[in-house]
Amino acid sequence: MSSVPESSDRFRHLPAMLAIGLLISVSILFGLYNAILLLNRGIAPTEPLRRVLSNEMVAPDFTLTAQDGRAFHLADYKGRAVFLAFVPRLDDTNSTTLIRSLKTSVGDFDRAGAKVFVVSPEPKETAQAFYQREKLPFPILHDAEGRVRMQYTIPEGRRTTFVVDPVGKVRYRIGDAMIEAERHGKQLLDISKCCMDDIIAARAGGIGKPVGDYSLPRAESGQMETLYGDGTQKATVIAFISVKCPCSNTYNDRLRTIAAEYSKQGVRFVGVYANSDESAKEIATHATEQRFPFIALRDERGLCADHFRAAVTPQVFVIDSQRILRYGGRIDDNREETAVTAEDLRDALEAVLKGGTVPEETLPFGCAIVRDTLADDKPSTTERPAGNE
Repeated sequence: MSSVPESSDRFRHLPAMLAIGLLISVSILFGLYNAILLLNRGIAPTEPLRRVLSNEMVAPDFTLTAQDGRAFHLADYKGRAVFLAFVPRLDDTNSTTLIRSLKTSVGDFDRAGAKVFVVSPEPKETAQAFYQREKLPFPILHDAEGRVRMQYTIPEGRRTTFVVDPVGKVRYRIGDAMIEAERHGKQLLDISKCCMDDIIAARAGGIGKPVGDYSLPRAESGQMETLYGDGTQKATVIAFISVKCPCSNTYNDRLRTIAAEYSKQGVRFVGVYANSDESAKEIATHATEQRFPFIALRDERGLCADHFRAAVTPQVFVIDSQRILRYGGRIDDNREETAVTAEDLRDALEAVLKGGTVPEETLPFGCAIVRDTLADDKPSTTERPAGNE
């Protein structure tokens, strides 16, 4: 009588064992498939074959050139969500529909501080023609041999989109079968809401609150740079400055002097141009002519200004070595240097470096930061005061 239960127990786990065996077999076959692709291209695998890249895994870093020859490095976008849309061809119906959907949602991506890249093996000439025809607001990266596609464990010929979170981990992998091409932009916004929440949480929340890192292109070269750099400084000063604002320009000499003095004490200074009505060429020229002793970054859409909730130029923020916001506001209390009675930025730096009492947050004065007017927004009514600011 007892032999029947024993026989049942013996086979009770058989379905689970078969399922595990099937998964292992699929993984082995997928690895062999990638190896065969590499060998067919005459490329010897340079590292062990990977398991399928999935949620919570670190996104493989890469550098690829875009249709116009610019190089893009994934690690440069630390502090921002990145959407990587891999497509096998640009001109097939589903890929074109998917890319157009991303273009439609780019205003929402911008407001959330997210960066979009399309990755394709298509020749650069083909990509450039497609980019110009579709008037795309994001680059097409050239993955010639499919090396990055294989790093991301995507089978050849398949569309796959990855959502990479601000710390560089894969938050979502959306395979071909799950992609809704016609509404892919909205689909990404829907599923990546928590990733966007992380970005919002990293923004300056007021004095005493942590401030997340952010990456922007350098004003002169376009090379990407993070606000905190290597993170070894004792404090960081973020100064929002302007090409055209008279008030901001009256502080150029003072900023140079303060930066030169406190850089020697381990303080990192970063200038940020955030006005949408100042061109990249104007900003590069201004930064070069002013010879600031600190890096100057271009905040094309005002996203970093949103990150800090900056309102005017000039406006400064002092962050300590633990990335806690300690001071925000004006540089001093008078645009006429000879009439200054309160040197707020200097006082804040002295307090942060020496452990004293940091001045209270002050109200900055100057020109309102001109925000970008996105295509789907109403025309902006914000104008810089003429002549007096």
